[in-house]
Amino acid sequence: MTATLYKVPVSAWVSGTAAKMEAAGMEDRKTWSRYWVEFYRALGGTSSSTGTKGCPRCAAYALWYLGWLKGSKRPILSWSINEIRDKLGKNAAYAAIAFRLLRQGARPKPVDQLWKSVRREFNRETGETAASTEQGAVKLAMGLFFEGKLVAA
Repeated sequence: MTATLYKVPVSAWVSGTAAKMEAAGMEDRKTWSRYWVEFYRALGGTSSSTGTKGCPRCAAYALWYLGWLKGSKRPILSWSINEIRDKLGKNAAYAAIAFRLLRQGARPKPVDQLWKSVRREFNRETGETAASTEQGAVKLAMGLFFEGKLVAA
């Protein structure tokens, strides 16, 4: 079954954006954001606010930028959670932690349970408090993980 986020297929959205970035030889966030919205619309997304929502967009960018997206031409980076947070943001760290926990066998259902584990791990590793609610980063990482679209760092 294909994972969806905001009624569009997660892997197609992320992979399509990544392919456009690589074809253009780009790696910056601004260009990623533009392609992200373009692919959202190309896949049938209609809500401007949904297509520009920062949390899943930043998580997807990070997974691609870190080279963790299968089929990407990006080199695999093995950054710490603190480094991911500092260079790519909290949502990037949430997605990275979710991916790591899923690889270790964490139960993904319900999403709220995985989110609690991500929050605990984020606090343990960074000393900071995570956001109170999951806004798409963990759901995106889960969708990609279960479709086999992520590679181990």
